[in-house]
Amino acid sequence: DVIQILNNQYRLNLGMETAFSEGRLIFRGGYKVGYDTENLTYGLGYKINNFGLDFSAGLNIPFDTVYRAGLNLYW
Repeated sequence: DVIQILNNQYRLNLGMETAFSEGRLIFRGGYKVGYDTENLTYGLGYKINNFGLDFSAGLNIPFDTVYRAGLNLYW
């Protein structure tokens, strides 16, 4: 993704994802360019029938690592 914000500064979001075990286990990684506080992100997901669990982490400056978790329902 490329994002242009109000002061004509551009932000770039790069990411990659790969799946194993017939799409049940997913690994993700990404990098954000042009952000003041974030850059590297990584995570994994696991899909069980109609449910999915997602966990991710991102390096946040000047703070430490920020963790996120999600629960998904597919129908």
